[in-house]
Amino acid sequence: MDEVREEEVEDEGPPRRAAWHLVLILLLTMGLGAMVAYHTAQPGEPPPANPVAEARPGPHDLMIVPGQRVDVVTLGLNVEEVEKRWGKALIRPTEDGQVYQFDQMAVTLLVREDRVESILVKNEAFRTRGGAVVHGDIDLVMRELGKAYEYEKKADMAYGVRYWDKGIHFVVEKTVITSIQVSEPVFGHSPEPGEP
Repeated sequence: MDEVREEEVEDEGPPRRAAWHLVLILLLTMGLGAMVAYHTAQPGEPPPANPVAEARPGPHDLMIVPGQRVDVVTLGLNVEEVEKRWGKALIRPTEDGQVYQFDQMAVTLLVREDRVESILVKNEAFRTRGGAVVHGDIDLVMRELGKAYEYEKKADMAYGVRYWDKGIHFVVEKTVITSIQVSEPVFGHSPEPGEP
């Protein structure tokens, strides 16, 4: 009988030790994942989670962040939050939404269902991390964002430079940026250099 009891104890022992090791590995993995997520988050930028459901005002830093925000105006933000910070806008109807013009800021928002869908900037106070700014040279854009863009011919000397996958677009006259637009990125849209 003693031999049987020893065998039963031996049979129960290893699975408990194995389960304890698995739990320890799982906890360590979760802890490391949380640390990596914490240390890789960029300060001042919203997380890439669902922007419409979790949109919060950005920091008042005059930054243009492609595909995300311009200063306090984050894509997906309720337009009432913008008016709290920038004052009342002039509202104009569009086919399936409204245009909110903040003339004092030289910024226009396309709004659908009270949420910011697109931000158009004509104010040289706002700039990208690489220094691209309204009235600046398109050269800065090319150096910052690269050559994978879509070229769109407009009237006279004007043209568009569209970075669909980054969520930022520029209207340019000759070499001078006249407006910058931030919208949701459309992945897989920007052509590679040399493609039509």
